[in-house]
Amino acid sequence: MNLFLIVSLFSFNPAGMGLADALQPSGLNGLCINPAGLTETAEFSVRFPSLITPMGTYPAYNSAFSISEIDRYIYSGDYLAEEDKNRILSRIGSGWEIDAEAMTHAEIAYRNFGFGIYGLVGERAYLPRDLLELALNGNELGRRYSVEDLESEICALLKMTLAYGRDFRWRNIPLSVGLGLHYYRGLVEARVLRSEGFLETDTTEMQVSATADLLTSNGGNGFGIDLGLILPEMPYNLIISLSITDISPGISWNRNTRIYHLELYGDSINLARLLGQEDVLDTDTSWEEERKSYRTHLPTTLRLTLSRKLNGELSSTFLYRQGFRETIWSTTKPYFAVGLEYRPVEEVPLKWGIGLGGREGIVLATGYGLRLGPFSMDFAYQAYRGLFKSSRGGMFALDFGLNLP
Repeated sequence: MNLFLIVSLFSFNPAGMGLADALQPSGLNGLCINPAGLTETAEFSVRFPSLITPMGTYPAYNSAFSISEIDRYIYSGDYLAEEDKNRILSRIGSGWEIDAEAMTHAEIAYRNFGFGIYGLVGERAYLPRDLLELALNGNELGRRYSVEDLESEICALLKMTLAYGRDFRWRNIPLSVGLGLHYYRGLVEARVLRSEGFLETDTTEMQVSATADLLTSNGGNGFGIDLGLILPEMPYNLIISLSITDISPGISWNRNTRIYHLELYGDSINLARLLGQEDVLDTDTSWEEERKSYRTHLPTTLRLTLSRKLNGELSSTFLYRQGFRETIWSTTKPYFAVGLEYRPVEEVPLKWGIGLGGREGIVLATGYGLRLGPFSMDFAYQAYRGLFKSSRGGMFALDFGLNLP
């Protein structure tokens, strides 16, 4: 089941929220983005376990290629002509960034209280140009290939959220406020701390050197909070929502924390050594050491949305989103989005959205919902810098819920 609609995975935005991370965070959606939205929940609501994932085996986002080009260059297995290799290298520039994300979640709310469980995994890698050029064209004589900028990180987490929202009147102005409390359980974290290396070949021999440090842990803990405010009766029929989510010092990784070291070095490697008469490498060692606990940041994010009902069937929303930390799930580049929701009938909301900024650049999204009595279903699709096969990645999501008045 491949389904989604999320811009930054740790936002935990379900498909029912709408497009491009932009629609009003009411009801159960308050658990994800603004706990003040819980004041609008039904007497009892539940969202069954849902899956958010990239499109099949494709990355959630990559910096260079469309999905159709990934099919052609990677999955087809066809021989790459010289013009294909040149096109690939011209696209990647100084390097190729790849992101992969997936999440599952389940939520429940009773009156103004909500509880949610979220599980997610994220991966990010950056492959320097020299490494890709070496793989495509082989080693050119007299040239030094460097891999000093290689980056890679993977993380898997569980997040449990307890939130509460309440209505107030301040100086005769109605408003809703909310508070969310989080417990984070780190499952796996691994990252490349340092990578240095080169390969150089001349007419008779070659030199190779590589050193790398890999930090890993399989357990950690952390706590955080969300703060939210909604002004539901502003001039011009505006609804203003403001929230800061995942305010936290981060996750302290403290279980089986280790650093793995690797060193390879070979000087004057020639044909005789390659044929086995001598050791190929002068140095080939690896070792590991324990490390005390370390901390990784969580994606603290501010969101401001302005929502307005245009008529009985059509409503619009504007979003400004600002991350405060560069993490595997977030960026400090600002993000803006607009979304429209149209209800030809009350039971079938149709949604569209477009976003600009963040890591992804241009974001296009669409989705729909279905309401059958107390049961609800929401589907959404979001793509980056294109649609379907022309996009540079995308996500799908599907939610099923139950709302009892």
